[in-house]
Amino acid sequence: LQTALTRAGFSVNATGNFDEVTASAVSSFQLKYRKELLTANGLTYPTGYFGPVARQKMNQLWGC
Repeated sequence: LQTALTRAGFSVNATGNFDEVTASAVSSFQLKYRKELLTANGLTYPTGYFGPVARQKMNQLWGC
């Protein structure tokens, strides 16, 4: 996840742990793709949770 987020241009600490910096990067990713990840699921604000919908988008973008 951290490698894919870095590849997508988001800053993370590549520690291998899901920390606050990674959650913040996930939130930024969710905002960047707000229409698909948030609005489509009835959300207004990012959650920082990297669930199935975010995984699907990441796979679509990077083939992770």
